[in-house]
Amino acid sequence: MVPKTVKKVAVLEQVSNDSHDMGSSLFNDVVASMIDSWTGDKPQLIDAKYPMSKQFTPSTVNTLLQQLESGIKIDFNIDPSSDNFQVQSTLNNVKRCVFWDVESKGTLSSNQHIANVFTRHSKLKGSKVSSLSTFDAFNNGGVVTTNLLFGNELTDVLHDLKTDAEYISIHDTTLISKYDILAPAKEGAIVLLNTNWTTDDLETKLPNDFRYEAFKRKIKLYIIDANKIVHDLGMNVDDHISLILQIAFLKLTINEVKINCSLEDTLLELYDGNNEKELSLIIHSAVQETDKALTFVEPPPAWQILEKSEHTLPSFVNSNSFGKSIDLQLLVKPKLGSWHTAIHNALFKEAFGFNNIQRPDVAEKTFVVTVSENRRLTPTSYDRYLFHIEFDVTGTGLKYDLGEALGVYGHNDPKEVDEFLEYYGLNSDDLISIPNKEGDKFETKTIHQVFVQILDLFGRPAKRFYESLALYATDENERKRLLWIASSEGSVEFKRRVAETITYADLLYEFTSARPPVEDLVQIIAPIKPRHYSIASAQSVHPNSVHLLVVTVEWETSVGKKRFGQCTRYLSGLKVGSQIVVSIKPSVMKLPPRDTQPVIMAGLGTGMAPFRAFIEERAYRKSKGIEVGPMILYFGSRNRSMEYLYGEELEAYHTEGLLTYLRLAFSRDQPHKVYIQHKMKDDAELLHQYLLKDEGWFYLCGPTWPVPDVKDAIVSSFVSAGELSLGDASAALNKLKDLERYILEVY
Repeated sequence: MVPKTVKKVAVLEQVSNDSHDMGSSLFNDVVASMIDSWTGDKPQLIDAKYPMSKQFTPSTVNTLLQQLESGIKIDFNIDPSSDNFQVQSTLNNVKRCVFWDVESKGTLSSNQHIANVFTRHSKLKGSKVSSLSTFDAFNNGGVVTTNLLFGNELTDVLHDLKTDAEYISIHDTTLISKYDILAPAKEGAIVLLNTNWTTDDLETKLPNDFRYEAFKRKIKLYIIDANKIVHDLGMNVDDHISLILQIAFLKLTINEVKINCSLEDTLLELYDGNNEKELSLIIHSAVQETDKALTFVEPPPAWQILEKSEHTLPSFVNSNSFGKSIDLQLLVKPKLGSWHTAIHNALFKEAFGFNNIQRPDVAEKTFVVTVSENRRLTPTSYDRYLFHIEFDVTGTGLKYDLGEALGVYGHNDPKEVDEFLEYYGLNSDDLISIPNKEGDKFETKTIHQVFVQILDLFGRPAKRFYESLALYATDENERKRLLWIASSEGSVEFKRRVAETITYADLLYEFTSARPPVEDLVQIIAPIKPRHYSIASAQSVHPNSVHLLVVTVEWETSVGKKRFGQCTRYLSGLKVGSQIVVSIKPSVMKLPPRDTQPVIMAGLGTGMAPFRAFIEERAYRKSKGIEVGPMILYFGSRNRSMEYLYGEELEAYHTEGLLTYLRLAFSRDQPHKVYIQHKMKDDAELLHQYLLKDEGWFYLCGPTWPVPDVKDAIVSSFVSAGELSLGDASAALNKLKDLERYILEVY
């Protein structure tokens, strides 16, 4: 059916976001068919895949056709408004709003009502509005993203949505963990969450990636419970929830919409033709309740140090699209090499651009440090292994500030790696060259080095690894099972596997017919991420070393299989003289600006690490004749005889008066449990004096579970010692948060 005059055939296929290097069944079928049957000059065959996260709009097609005509590489990320690809669309002074809905929740109609503000309101007759809704029928019962663009110069053809969004409204918070919702947000954008979460809930329920981006982009974050407002007003949820969300939009964007009349009059005009008196009462009540319920949440500084996930979430706005032509470009992939080539490149460095760099795959600045001490702090008879480890940083240029964390690039256990390589039929000493992200340079290592140092072989795979592995399964039953586990139908089984800590290696042992070649395997197994540990030393006291306080992580699965924390196991086994690669991660944990301000520290277990550094720094300043303020340490662990970490140091600081108060809570040393919050409640007068009167700073470091009780202890101290009401006491604590004088570093 294809005319002989055709010079190019582009095969368009939507694929999952991580499938670009796995080959396309549609493309392969077309290639096979045309090679077998075509006579004469064959046309150029172009594989033009685009991911699910790509918005496929008319201008996408326009761009694609122009790229095909000009003969350049297919790139779905090309801006159609660039010099090469002009689209008849003007985006000057255009505002963009994005709305996220689940189709079954009754919030979708609010977006049309909002569009009506621009198309029907008498004060905005000159405005133009364009809307594009994208549907994902495979998640959450149908996910809908609506992009609304409005302004005076917008054309009828919707642009590729390159404009950053000034307003994002999330009408179902279950979507936050599944999509990169903040991807299009401009700096300072308004983001509204429709949720029953409280402001405190955001700390535990919002994903790290969302909180990190919210702080980075200076998001103006608001929360509202539209369902509760509708219920409290006695309205029908399905009929009126969209009204509440419409009111919230107008209130938050009033400066952009610029309607020269009251909000209630605006809404009345939009609903013209209804019972005006009854409608006026409904709108009046809804506006009042919405105004009271809208809550602004300032993203706290602690959000800027959160670790982002290694997994890229899909976004309907910004995506990494791709396309390839089998005639014009060659996909850059890892390749096996020879020692002869490697030595040749090393001998002639300038000619081959050879460099000896530690961890070129890592974006952060890294340092090679040497272990100078590694000693166990807990008795050998104790079941928990806590240890103190020191690294010599002489000549490395490594500098760190108080409260910062050391990123450690751990290794897999070499013995377990050797067992896997033998099973997989790989030679440990063979060389493999892996391309960087740009594809213009290669990192060459032995197979053994890659699987020990780079690949998270014994980490937990995401669903996309199951999907990728299925492409290589030669057994049909194994292929189907892998795809089923990765599907929504197999979610229970996937969660079970996550709970059992099923690893990449486990899957490769289990699904024996799925054998990706090593060149592909190194690309579909995720890299080892650095683990960050709070630094337990002050560089003013230890100029040439950095100290860590670490506990090894060990557990058994439900079937009795022993598991180990990859990095803590690695660190615990390091010998004096061993060299490792590290980086520095900033933190919000810092001493008050004035040396005389009180410091109140609460540390559980290894949460003691940054406070050892704090105490050392204040001791150093005191030794220089600087007046320093009082310090309180609340330290908690299981047993004094087993886990009194740095006990001798702490007792000495307490005796000399630097550590003004030393409050110890050993939970298992008496019949009833005693925790740090109990010690804090005993110090109500002291906490009130130091925090509210003397402008002290409070810090908590350790696990998340005591956070509510610690907060209650502080609020209670303000009530009992300061005679504040509960509301005023809570407000006082929130003010300390805003001033960065109440700092939590919990995990």
